[in-house]
Amino acid sequence: MKYSIFSSIAIICVTTVLYSCNSQNKADISATHFNKGNNFLFSDDYNNAKSEFNLAIKTDSSNWRAYYQLATMQQLEGDYQTAYQNLTKAIQINPKSSLAFYSRANLAELGGNERGALMDLDSAIARKKDFYSAILSKARADYGKGNFKQALLLFNDAISLRSDFYLVFSMRGSCKYKIGDLAGAIEDFTSEIKLRPDFAMAYLNRSTIYAEQKNYRAALDDINKTLKLEPMFSQAFIYRGICYFNLDRKDSARADFKLAQSMHNPQADECLKKYFGK
Repeated sequence: MKYSIFSSIAIICVTTVLYSCNSQNKADISATHFNKGNNFLFSDDYNNAKSEFNLAIKTDSSNWRAYYQLATMQQLEGDYQTAYQNLTKAIQINPKSSLAFYSRANLAELGGNERGALMDLDSAIARKKDFYSAILSKARADYGKGNFKQALLLFNDAISLRSDFYLVFSMRGSCKYKIGDLAGAIEDFTSEIKLRPDFAMAYLNRSTIYAEQKNYRAALDDINKTLKLEPMFSQAFIYRGICYFNLDRKDSARADFKLAQSMHNPQADECLKKYFGK
């Protein structure tokens, strides 16, 4: 049987159309399973959710979102190794996904892979410049490693994106303190207090900077505000005792160290020995 060139072209066209339709059909079916999986997930039906995500992958192995959601569930179940593998698969399929890099960074950190976590955070931020959570995580990681100047730049970025989260001001204030910017640290702790005037630790943090500047009266005022909010905060009694001693109120200092001692604060004995020789 002979075929003309036109017949051959027709056969190729039909085959291409059929392949295209089949591929599209696979993608549609996979998407249906993926959506069902999400519905089960939002209903806390994890077993059926996992089944649907697996079916989505089986139907279309290029469905990176299914790998991502499956990894999310595996992380919730504590199966970090398999979750990491599925996130890696999601990234291989879609290397533009900043969220997949960020999620894998969290798993790398949990697994003690600090270098991998930092690299994935950098990748997440590179793909989404305003990725607030990734920026904040990278800033914390840099701070923990002692890279205070780099951390400060990232905290600046985080605050420029969102200026209503009080703890970021606390972290940036600590960062400024580490590089010797005491005035900047006070400014940030003051911003934190404006956002959360009921947060005792913010007053205590600011008091330590005032004390560093030998402004013991301002430090004492902040410590008293701390104790008004947290009356049993033993470390506040330690700091107040030091302020009292430097303000030549030695009886009050001794009393505060004794109070901290009664709360089993190990620093109390050190302060009694240092300031009173016993």
